[in-house]
Amino acid sequence: MPDNPTPELLAALSKFQHSTLTAFKDKSAYSYRYATELSINKAIQPSKVDGLTHVFTCQGLRAGEPGIPGVTEVRLRLFHAASGGCLTSSMLVDDYDPTVGKLNKKGEFVVDPKNQQRGGGISYARRYLLTAMFGLACDENEGETDSPPAPVETVTKKFPPNPYTSTPKQGPDFAKARTKFADQIKAIFATDPGVYAQWSAELIDVFKNSPNPISAAKPTPDNLTCSAHFLFCDEFLARYNSTKAAVSTP
Repeated sequence: MPDNPTPELLAALSKFQHSTLTAFKDKSAYSYRYATELSINKAIQPSKVDGLTHVFTCQGLRAGEPGIPGVTEVRLRLFHAASGGCLTSSMLVDDYDPTVGKLNKKGEFVVDPKNQQRGGGISYARRYLLTAMFGLACDENEGETDSPPAPVETVTKKFPPNPYTSTPKQGPDFAKARTKFADQIKAIFATDPGVYAQWSAELIDVFKNSPNPISAAKPTPDNLTCSAHFLFCDEFLARYNSTKAAVSTP
């Protein structure tokens, strides 16, 4: 039967592929995992609602000879019931591999049973023909990618509310403000050397989660780069002077 990809068949297949991307790898063998035919059939089951159905046929193309395996064609036919549309795909499978086997108790090499090998080859072909026809990938996480991924949303990092949020970094020229604050903190430092450590610790802590953090381990006035930094410094000096005045008041 020649291929007849009717519009109805293609529409049903497109609808299925829009909603289903993977078949679950449900079985382990040696060091890998794979999707069994049962798992693949579960994945393609939704397509049956839209009239898609499939059948397999096996046909021997070459008889085996001593030491030479025969060849079997495994053919998949996908039909659309209402329109009569059809798509086919096939794979050739050796009936057995004469190099696959094991040593018996006498140390003699014995080829694995031919019928067992032939059945395994046919099963392999059926699985790969199905996933190819339906456009399925095989995934190790069941249900994780059964549908197209949702659009990626751009997430903007939000910082906790901070009274020292500022206009863009390195906005106005803060040279005069830096010089003014440097003179003020140096004057205090002359009589209270601990003030610098207090100021730098508070400065780093206040801006650690802000858009304008202080990266220096031991900041100086040169590290003040935005209006929020200078607002903090003004408030620090005001608090310091207020505390000093309160302590010195009899």
